[in-house]
Amino acid sequence: MTDENWNAFKREFIKLYGPFYDSVIENFPELKESNLKIIMLQKLDLSNYEMANLLGVTIDAIKKSKQCLKKKLGERYELLFEIIDYK
Repeated sequence: MTDENWNAFKREFIKLYGPFYDSVIENFPELKESNLKIIMLQKLDLSNYEMANLLGVTIDAIKKSKQCLKKKLGERYELLFEIIDYK
């Protein structure tokens, strides 16, 4: 996915899930854009396979990104999924 395509996706995502996006940014300011990509796609309930195809990476890269995110957030990792699962 090109940067231009990602930015268009992100704008539309924020239109639909603005409170979710704001909550993630507020609670996890240390997240990088690459982390946000994974989180936003998880919010859409995409599988690792679907995420990999959309981002143009391998499934292993998606799994590794999720592992790094878990390590980065530590105990706060569960809070992230409470936010993701909130409708």
